[in-house]
Amino acid sequence: LSDSSTHTGATLAGTGLLTFSSGTHALDATTALSTANVTFSAGTTTIAGTYNVSGTSTFSGGSVTLPATITSLGNALVISGGTADLGSNNASVTNFTQSGGTLTGSGTLTVAAGGSATISGGTMRGTGSTVLNSAATFGNFTSLSLDEGRTLTFNAGATFNNNSFSLNPANSGNAAAGRLVNAASGTITDTGTSGSVFTADQRARFGWTTASERRRVASAPAVVCVLAVA
Repeated sequence: LSDSSTHTGATLAGTGLLTFSSGTHALDATTALSTANVTFSAGTTTIAGTYNVSGTSTFSGGSVTLPATITSLGNALVISGGTADLGSNNASVTNFTQSGGTLTGSGTLTVAAGGSATISGGTMRGTGSTVLNSAATFGNFTSLSLDEGRTLTFNAGATFNNNSFSLNPANSGNAAAGRLVNAASGTITDTGTSGSVFTADQRARFGWTTASERRRVASAPAVVCVLAVA
């Protein structure tokens, strides 16, 4: 879909790819989007009806707001640009990739156990949570911004590789900082050699040992890093 459009009581269905490529699109509460794959590459899109994707939801540009009832984001969620606002919905995917763009909303996005979570950039904000039940892998020399109280939880551990985390980077007026939480069963391994994700004091507090491999020990607190912004 390009240019601009308003959909009332429509059903957008199919087995292929639906692309929102430009313009302003409004799908009202009586509209149903049900297709295999959806890509949002530009423009402004608001979907207030039902969102049901079986394959992949891709956000590569533009601004997308989903106050809709999210039946399914599909098997995979890919965010590389633009803004994906999932509203207050709780949603689950098997595979999650974020290399840029912004994930926001007040609900919980869950990545299922046995899936994949690959993060190499971008921003997560809003009062919601991202819960990773599969091991997370961070791209080499990349950074992730967390803001407005967003919580990123590792339930199956994570691998850092010369990464950095910026808490409260947006200066949006919401003073709540982002939070990183590591579950009791999780192991965080840092394979990087060019610096530290956190300070030496924080590493000692959370039970991490050498620079090449910092593991969360059983006696360490569940929260890996919680920083408040004055």
